[in-house]
Amino acid sequence: MNRTTKNVLLGCGIGCVVVAVLGAVLALVLWAKVLRPAVSRASREREAGPVGVSVGSGFVASRVFADNLQTGPVTDIAAGKFDPNPKVAFVVAGREGATFLARDATPVSSLTFADRYSRVDVIDVEKDGTCEFMNRGSWTSAPLVLNHDGTVRWRSPAPGGADDMAAGDVDGDGYLEFAVGMNGGGGVHLLDRAGKERWRQSDGNVWHVEIGDVTGTGRPSIVHTNAGGRLKVRDATGRVLSGAARAGWGGYANQFALAPWPSPTATPLRLLVPGDDTVQVVDAASKVLAKLDAPGASRTDPIRATYVQLQSNLPPHLALLITRQLSNQAILYIYDAQARLVYRETLSEPAAALALLPLPNTSAQALLVGGKGRVLQYVAAH
Repeated sequence: MNRTTKNVLLGCGIGCVVVAVLGAVLALVLWAKVLRPAVSRASREREAGPVGVSVGSGFVASRVFADNLQTGPVTDIAAGKFDPNPKVAFVVAGREGATFLARDATPVSSLTFADRYSRVDVIDVEKDGTCEFMNRGSWTSAPLVLNHDGTVRWRSPAPGGADDMAAGDVDGDGYLEFAVGMNGGGGVHLLDRAGKERWRQSDGNVWHVEIGDVTGTGRPSIVHTNAGGRLKVRDATGRVLSGAARAGWGGYANQFALAPWPSPTATPLRLLVPGDDTVQVVDAASKVLAKLDAPGASRTDPIRATYVQLQSNLPPHLALLITRQLSNQAILYIYDAQARLVYRETLSEPAAALALLPLPNTSAQALLVGGKGRVLQYVAAH
């Protein structure tokens, strides 16, 4: 092979390498700038649908109630007496801090947490009108209770990773107790108001836990899901009252919310359990009472529920909020008294809190939805 031929072959080889490198670079740029956003957008739309109203356009009107809150993503909104300052009407808590608002949404005070938490709820441990905060916990964020000023009061002594923690007065002593659901085989732990363990019961992957009266006895029970997809109800001693069988519809329970059904005054509380494109309303024995159409719902995503009196001359509507964690979005559903879906909106932020705002000079209410450092307000469209 002569020198000229070698040079030609070498040049061709270098050219092929350059073309391959340029092709790879172009492919990476195409993936990063075009294909990846398109795939991500398509994935989000498969989960929650395009951002905006897909059912019931014009049914409600929305606006920003409070903005630029120093809370990070909002995880809870509480209305009532939670601060010594009489001007405070709402507490908005998030992963990074809390803001105390007047009724007109004017900030009264705020605080920043020393750490970023998973899901913070507003609680009142001693029921004295001065709130504390509870981080419900996750695999990477320990369950704990914060004082009114945001400093840590106590951390859960439960070993290993926690999935969730809920607060309620399960023994009727007038103070809150705390039920911790553990990952793996850690089971369920009950802590007193000082964070000291009272008991623990074995179970696997306790995904979600709540405390409420689901038995109609007037005393709250501990309700949780587990690795088998079952709903379990326990009394104040940890004894299982119901939940030995799989959920009544044959599905897998992971997340749920407690709410009255079929009206805001009904007792006992029922469990609203999301599945694929549906929400099941079940009782403490996992018997299905109703099935709600919920396009975009998923069993692994958190759900919130409340009734809202949108119009004084109509029955209350049931509002559900499902936070789609993978797509960083949320879906707001509103149902009429016949359990028909009358409104559905996909929000472009991980909204995770619901609350009510009484409207002046009427018995109607506005629905408040906590988003990313802000609160949205929904009222009946006139």
